[in-house]
Amino acid sequence: MITTDFPTLQDFHIDGIRHITPTEALVAVSNNEATLLDVREENECILERIQNDQVQYLPMSEITERVNEIVADKPIIVVCAGGVRSAKVAKFLMLNGINDCASLEGGMHLWRALGLPTDTLL
Repeated sequence: MITTDFPTLQDFHIDGIRHITPTEALVAVSNNEATLLDVREENECILERIQNDQVQYLPMSEITERVNEIVADKPIIVVCAGGVRSAKVAKFLMLNGINDCASLEGGMHLWRALGLPTDTLL
């Protein structure tokens, strides 16, 4: 899984957080090298989801109470709408002992713009 110390496709950054481009994330997940953790709220996920069995959904609003539900048997790529919440959750995960994680640059907005696979649910 290829990550960077600083984002290349967005401006928002939190010190210590690794970043991954959507294209690299798709490769890592497709090769079963990582799991996507989608932290968007339910109303966001109703409209569109990433097409992959390696996605775990856990809204950011519930992350503090449910962090123990996160399956961290391989690197985690945190996904949100635009890359800000995912960086914040990645920091939270690191503070809670889940160090092998990265924030998806540009979030679902960039994923979609690049034409990567999604399921439209409505």
